[in-house]
Amino acid sequence: NERNLVDVCLSKIKLSVFSKAPAHCFDAKCVEKHKQAESQLRVPVGTLLKELERWDEYNTFTTQLLNEYKVTRVDVLYEDLYYSSDAESWSKMLHHVLSGHQEAVLTPVRTRADVSQYIPHLATSSPDRSSSIANYDEVKEALQGTKFTKYL
Repeated sequence: NERNLVDVCLSKIKLSVFSKAPAHCFDAKCVEKHKQAESQLRVPVGTLLKELERWDEYNTFTTQLLNEYKVTRVDVLYEDLYYSSDAESWSKMLHHVLSGHQEAVLTPVRTRADVSQYIPHLATSSPDRSSSIANYDEVKEALQGTKFTKYL
């Protein structure tokens, strides 16, 4: 899947600074810890572009390897998995992963509620980056005119 690279950096910063926020959440109490951590999140603007470039190169390299070895896959956006109002991306991904397994009986995944049967994870960040970065204006200015502006 593909994920917003700014969100990748935010997650790394959040987990390194706020050790009480686990990487993955399965209940509302955990999500609340992430929201509290996010409200205080300051992105180190001086190293942000370098970090985004590194993640972009990693994604490009990984995609090239998958293509070179003709790995069958389904491409979905991370944001669609956690912030979409429907379950289309989850359905595509689960169908792909479970196809070919005769023992797997896949109940149709049509709604977000259906998804929770298979995936107990909850979203740990806000899709609105302006409310989840304390120094958002600095970050926006640093990314202005770069290929990473789209991730804001």
